[in-house]
Amino acid sequence: MNAPELSICIYTYNSAHFLPDAIGSVMRQGLEDFEIVIVDNASQDDTEALVRGLNNQYIRYFRNPENFGPHYSATRCIAEARGKYMRHLCADDVLVDGVLLKQMEVLRRRPDVALVTCDLCATD
Repeated sequence: MNAPELSICIYTYNSAHFLPDAIGSVMRQGLEDFEIVIVDNASQDDTEALVRGLNNQYIRYFRNPENFGPHYSATRCIAEARGKYMRHLCADDVLVDGVLLKQMEVLRRRPDVALVTCDLCATD
């Protein structure tokens, strides 16, 4: 399997109630060559059932056998990512529609640029 251009890395613990919005925001980006890497830090909610139930071809799901903490999970998420570029996304965050397309355009146009970021909008 070819490596995708972009890996969106989500590590999570007991955040099943947030994941549909986070994943949905990725799916609305208009991207074609990407993967969503989800590392579940042994959640005790229905995270695994929810993610598997989505049956989303872009998602690669990994579950830690026990809770190793957020630093381990973040590192594992990065290690599992196969993309040329990587984007971290917290399980309780959502992306504004189209933002990843704009960021990827910068990276494609400017090989001298290693990091593209943007402002955030706090919501409740």
